[in-house]
Amino acid sequence: MNIDFIITSNVFRCFNFNKIKVFCEGRNLFNGENMQTIDDIRRDFDNIYSEAILNIAKPLEERRKKDLAKVIICIVVAVILISSFPFIFKFLDSLTYNLSPNADYMERSDLLIWVFMLLGGVVVFLFIYPCIIAKKFEKSVKKDILPFLFSHLSSFKWSDKRVVSNDFIQNSRLFSDFIKREDDDSFKGQYKNVSIRIFETFLGGVATSYESILKTRFEGVIVVLLPQKKYKGVTLIKKKRLINLVPKDLKKVNIEDTNFEKQYNIYSNDPIAAKCTLTASFMESFKKIKLVFKASQLEASISKQGILIAISTKKDLFKIGKLYKPVVDYEQFRVFTEELLSILELVDTLKLC
Repeated sequence: MNIDFIITSNVFRCFNFNKIKVFCEGRNLFNGENMQTIDDIRRDFDNIYSEAILNIAKPLEERRKKDLAKVIICIVVAVILISSFPFIFKFLDSLTYNLSPNADYMERSDLLIWVFMLLGGVVVFLFIYPCIIAKKFEKSVKKDILPFLFSHLSSFKWSDKRVVSNDFIQNSRLFSDFIKREDDDSFKGQYKNVSIRIFETFLGGVATSYESILKTRFEGVIVVLLPQKKYKGVTLIKKKRLINLVPKDLKKVNIEDTNFEKQYNIYSNDPIAAKCTLTASFMESFKKIKLVFKASQLEASISKQGILIAISTKKDLFKIGKLYKPVVDYEQFRVFTEELLSILELVDTLKLC
């Protein structure tokens, strides 16, 4: 059985991997075919956390404390340097005057400028270096912990590479005018014969006639579902706005759920297929995603290429391994798991027509 773990040698020596493997296999967490239900995963999460995740996270906590100490030292030194600037320049000005009393002010000021540039560069480095430390630590934690955390969610894996092409996003008809894309965390996996791609991203488009100025077209999480059964038409679920333009070649579809219609407009070129797919359970799961992710906006595209769900939020999502928070923090793993399970619950309700 292949277990796609990426674990550093130091972490590997700190816990008994065989015990963890036996613990998880006993609950069918590694077996995609006999994978637990979503309710089972929620119910068993406390055991997974206390008996397995903690064994991996505890050694990393020592490294976090050391890296955090480095960050604090950098910031303290930078603050001291900044607060000392007036005294340093006053001292140097007095020193240069005593050494060269005949030199004019412009000559002395050249030295002060060079000193200012040097100290300024040091201060900038001292503020940038902590960000590098924090990012490196977070990436290391993800590589060590996420493969195991995903093992009870079938074949999910974390990736730092793109998992969905630009063409797929543009063909969704939700974002067709972006010219810049920046992805952060990405995940891919399989659940009930549905391939799933999840990634945080920023999409930027031209804001004015000046191409160098970008406007945010989207910021948040994009979820792509690729069912084996292909959807015949095109259906868009879009947030209601003051002005609602009907997309080209589509018609507005009315459904029986009045609460859902108060929040969203549904457009489709096949109203019958749209109503068949947008079941009551699907719409409830759709709204739950917005609640779990604390999204400001939620839209979706359903077409023959697949399903794209755009979750707009500026909240830092799918984050574990923050330098300022203990690695063993229970809540970050619980929230992380709930965000993923809310997506899997939507897959459970899929009924493509």
